[in-house]
Amino acid sequence: MKNPDNIDTSQKSLMINEDLIDPNRFNATTPYNITNNAKIIQVDLLCNNTEVVAFVNQIEDIAAKHGEWESSGILDASNYYGEGSWLVDVQAHSLKEGGQLLLMKIPDS
Repeated sequence: MKNPDNIDTSQKSLMINEDLIDPNRFNATTPYNITNNAKIIQVDLLCNNTEVVAFVNQIEDIAAKHGEWESSGILDASNYYGEGSWLVDVQAHSLKEGGQLLLMKIPDS
């Protein structure tokens, strides 16, 4: 991990937002490679596996540096939306500080 940011846990998982701070951001690639953007990492607390479960999709501004958008928050929302539900905040810094609040479902998390 380069820049772990926010975390939250459920009974089964630790979820980590990994955002790229300015020194780790770089110009967009051709072809565009979403795996160079901010991401969400899941650590399975039952078997200690770690995997990337989501990437921030900056396709609305492919000229933005990789990592210029960030997933700056994550909350376990299982009590409200069912098991494996997470609320994620995405900040789109290159779009006049635009952003979204998203509901993400990760089965068995």
